[in-house]
Amino acid sequence: MSKVSNELTPAEIWLLNVLYELSEADIYSVLDRISHEREWKYTTVQTMIHHMCDKGYIVREKIGRRFMYKPTKPRSKMFETVLNKLFGLSLKHNPVPLVDYLMNIKKLNARDEQILRALLVEEE
Repeated sequence: MSKVSNELTPAEIWLLNVLYELSEADIYSVLDRISHEREWKYTTVQTMIHHMCDKGYIVREKIGRRFMYKPTKPRSKMFETVLNKLFGLSLKHNPVPLVDYLMNIKKLNARDEQILRALLVEEE
């Protein structure tokens, strides 16, 4: 029997961000929140959430006749985990390519751009 990976898939990361926005939610609330972005069925969301519970990223609590789900770690810690994996595997702990990408997507305000430029100078 193969061991299930404890790492989050891109779809799970996306869904976990939805749970961060909602703070705590049942599956119907998640479906309502994502309905304009994804055409996922109840069972798809339920399966993904159960996998994230098994991986330790989400906890569930039975309230009345339904389960409520919420992340186990603050968003900043989860973001740190994802970035550590990204930096460690693909960027070799070098933030310059990531900062360069962020500068080029043209969605930053002037203050954010200034902060990123300072990070680039600091790294060089």
